[in-house]
Amino acid sequence: MTPPSAPSRDPQTLRAVFQTVPRWFLGPGEIHASRAPCLISTILGSCVAVCLHDPIAEIGGMNHIVLPFLPAGHAPSARQGDYAITALVERMLNLGADESRLRAKIFGGGGLLARTNGHATASPADIGQRNVALTRQRLRDLSIPIDNERVLGTTGIVTRMLTTTGDVWIRSMENPPADSHRTSHGPRGRLTMPPSQTRKARHDRHAPDTPRDPSRPETRR
Repeated sequence: MTPPSAPSRDPQTLRAVFQTVPRWFLGPGEIHASRAPCLISTILGSCVAVCLHDPIAEIGGMNHIVLPFLPAGHAPSARQGDYAITALVERMLNLGADESRLRAKIFGGGGLLARTNGHATASPADIGQRNVALTRQRLRDLSIPIDNERVLGTTGIVTRMLTTTGDVWIRSMENPPADSHRTSHGPRGRLTMPPSQTRKARHDRHAPDTPRDPSRPETRR
């Protein structure tokens, strides 16, 4: 089945996207971009994800920023905001995107690290805010407009992006796991085939994996 070229709010269309498009789960400090249809997802607390899209070339990508700046002496890393944004742009351009057409959506930057065992902590209470501030400034420096954002909240969010259309779905979660790649979203840093292509392999299982219907709990951005 060919994945829909543009998802809509219709539940059947959204379900088709999640059932037929290959998926890629991002862990902290990782980047992925694709010119083929791909559903990139990640889980965010104080971290920030930048979703970039070229609507003409239908190329999209996402990063997972952990810190605004790395401590002195650390090598450049995609965990750090400025490097992660620059690296994502370069990866998009290498795939054929045009920098003048890039559009951004940003998510995350919550205050989840502001409390430990129910008690307020002095640091890193503002990591989410600083991640968001750096992300906005870096995108301004690159003249990349921000079309949509959900940032500086008090809960974690699951963020999913369809690379060809730039559509993003988000879902709130109260307690995102610290080891965020150990989730039902699939192994991080590796392409996972959609359920429609793996269902036959699960045929003999007593409890087949039934994907969540994204039309119910998730909000399209």
